[in-house]
Amino acid sequence: MEKTTTITGRIHQDKSFTATEFSGALLEGLIGMEDSEDREPLLVFIKIKDQNWHRFFLDSAIGFWENWQETEVDQSEAHLDEVVYVDYRAKYSLENKQIADIVCLDSQIIITFINKAQFILKEVNPGAVDTPSAVIFIP
Repeated sequence: MEKTTTITGRIHQDKSFTATEFSGALLEGLIGMEDSEDREPLLVFIKIKDQNWHRFFLDSAIGFWENWQETEVDQSEAHLDEVVYVDYRAKYSLENKQIADIVCLDSQIIITFINKAQFILKEVNPGAVDTPSAVIFIP
């Protein structure tokens, strides 16, 4: 049996990319870390079958995708960090949904599901420095 090597650390940092390893995978978790005051999504964590948690975010029109070998999303210090964690998978009824593809393009990271629903992390003012992000779900 061939052993696959998992890339760790920052995998993507670019204006556009495709997270090909997620195509066809079943979504097991999608959690947002949001600012507790304005509810701006700061990071989004994603989990698929047989992989650890990955994280993604946007900053100044650049998409970031990281894998730090996290086996769980540590929410224990949320009150100290002034953040809240939101289970987007439950909020948008994404249980047992299969991912078609994940792309970063035009200041957005878009997860498209086989049923054509989309989870979108986008910049409110694309390209502006320190612009907040927002989540949009298209059923």
